[in-house]
Amino acid sequence: MRVRRGSEDPRILGLHRDAYRLLALCDVFDEATPPLHAYELMRALAETTRSFADLHEHREPDQ
Repeated sequence: MRVRRGSEDPRILGLHRDAYRLLALCDVFDEATPPLHAYELMRALAETTRSFADLHEHREPDQ
């Protein structure tokens, strides 16, 4: 599987949407946030980051 370069790739756009949505959730957390909620958010961010890394690894080389 080769990934197209640039932001027109729908997989990259989807990951960007997920990452920004998850990061926005960080703004509403405070000291009253249950630890499990914070853990699940960090886990979701890690999965999104791992997906970005996988796409980066399989991208097409520069011409």
